[in-house]
Amino acid sequence: MKRLVILGIIILVVGSASFPVVAAPFKTPPQSIQLKVIDFPSTPSITLRSNPMIVSLKEAKQLVDEKSVLVLDARSTATHEYARLPGAKLATTGEPDTLKWLTTLSSSTPVLIYCGSKSCKMSSKLAKYMEQSGFKHIYLFEGGFSEWDAAGYPIDGSRKGTN
Repeated sequence: MKRLVILGIIILVVGSASFPVVAAPFKTPPQSIQLKVIDFPSTPSITLRSNPMIVSLKEAKQLVDEKSVLVLDARSTATHEYARLPGAKLATTGEPDTLKWLTTLSSSTPVLIYCGSKSCKMSSKLAKYMEQSGFKHIYLFEGGFSEWDAAGYPIDGSRKGTN
């Protein structure tokens, strides 16, 4: 027992000599988080009347064609991978891991959010989340993917080549 106590004391003394217990102050202040600012070729031609603002199919198509917004798909990972609006990024409240990257964006980034259809509430939930996170330019396309697809507009995803 004495040997174990002595061995423990030796380890404690030697260990503390190698790794000082007293914390040194920062030599330089911690770096602040750098927010990503996404450059779009143009600013949205549709002026926000509210935040979020509900947009029609025609307005959603215009925003996507202008490439003036970050398009966010609020549907599941599987539906997003299968078929989505051109350039859409996955961000769904149903899968919190898909929301982490949004914290790196500037709150002034204009976003267009959509989900499956008018009956789907995922886009409204994501818009509320974005608004509570301080985003100031939120366009909400309630018609969603089903309305976009029915109009015959272009899509991305694995279904793209199967038509």
